[in-house]
Amino acid sequence: MFECETLGVTESTGVRRDETTSSPVRPAVISVLVLLVVLTVAVFVARAFPAIVDEWSGTTEGPNGPVPVSLEFREGGGLGGNDGCNTLFGEWAPTGDGAVVERLASTLMFCFDVDTWLSGAHRVVVEGDRLLVYDDAGAHIGTLDRGAA
Repeated sequence: MFECETLGVTESTGVRRDETTSSPVRPAVISVLVLLVVLTVAVFVARAFPAIVDEWSGTTEGPNGPVPVSLEFREGGGLGGNDGCNTLFGEWAPTGDGAVVERLASTLMFCFDVDTWLSGAHRVVVEGDRLLVYDDAGAHIGTLDRGAA
């Protein structure tokens, strides 16, 4: 049982005295509120992080055919990958259906005739085992599959 101490004033003398009151309702309400907060956080984490934290792979066009590309979303917000030519690195922040790619940077190798579309990633959306990639204008620029190439 939960006990709460309060100070009261007696009407007859005006002298303050300690009163102890018990309220079984108050701890139940607090417990329910704490449980709701914990469940809300758990649902957010379960939806945002496990759905995106993985390695995603695909291809891009190169001078002699398809070239592998990849993005890896790590727990804690780290991001790495390869756009078919350059190494990518940056950060990500979860959204309701995927993530926003932040501070994406890359090495600056010259690769003749390779479409480096993945280096333009700004937002990604998870749809099952597919990752839809969008640029900063909101245009769909490519799709990756869950798992290593």
